[in-house]
Amino acid sequence: MSAPPPLPAADAVRAAAARAVARAAGVAKVSSLTMLVLGGLSLLVSLPRPLSAGFAISVAVVINGCIERRFGRRLAAYDPVAPSRLALNQIALGLEVLAYAAWQARAIGPEQLDAVLRRPLVAQVLAALDPEVVRQMLEQLPAAVGVVYWIVGAGTLLGCAATAVYYFSRSRALRVLGGQL
Repeated sequence: MSAPPPLPAADAVRAAAARAVARAAGVAKVSSLTMLVLGGLSLLVSLPRPLSAGFAISVAVVINGCIERRFGRRLAAYDPVAPSRLALNQIALGLEVLAYAAWQARAIGPEQLDAVLRRPLVAQVLAALDPEVVRQMLEQLPAAVGVVYWIVGAGTLLGCAATAVYYFSRSRALRVLGGQL
């Protein structure tokens, strides 16, 4: 058997564009499912505290997941508006997580950390350590927790920005498929 004849150049470009759009629609599907599952689980955990930052970010992530799902489907149907909406949704998600992280970095204080450290398992681990090491660790813990929140927030924003650029770049593939290039 011989290889199939090569596609004409225009057909090859259109096929590549269709694959690019299909991959991006797949990314949106996985992304939306991830947001819906993680946001939903977080929402369940934060239900007892509906006025908390945790509840607010949970609701926001679920909403972002619904938007991602909707526009991911529209991207798969070659809607030319979908890439920009998916990109905006990712930027919004990144900014929401950054705002939550900033809030938590500022709101987590010695009282909250002390409550965590008094939990039986944590207290057992701390009791096994040298008291001077524990003292130094407890001194540095509030600042370290704040830094971790800032790193998570900034990292999430950067990841979402990269995903937004990826989604937005699919606009060109849709123009190819629509005959505009």
